[in-house]
Amino acid sequence: MPYLLATSKDPRAKKVLNKMMKFFAKQYEVFSGYTLKGKPILKRKNAGFSAPIFYAVNHNRNQGYDNLFNSEKSIYAQRLNQNDYYGATLTTLVAVEGWK
Repeated sequence: MPYLLATSKDPRAKKVLNKMMKFFAKQYEVFSGYTLKGKPILKRKNAGFSAPIFYAVNHNRNQGYDNLFNSEKSIYAQRLNQNDYYGATLTTLVAVEGWK
């Protein structure tokens, strides 16, 4: 979802994205899922979750979310998980889309 919101021209999408980025920016570490109350579902990272956040942050640089850029770019220092098609696809898609 952050990937699609980041590319949208709709002001409502930008508003939702900003709320998401504010939430993630306050986290010490971004995990692979959260409850509606903001509690981590599983305390582990997942490229399928990190790559779209990295993409959104990359397209919203210098807006107070740069700590997320630094923490989420670590997915590119790891090998693609051969058993996680979704995560590997999103990581590749974000890499191909390019960096600002």
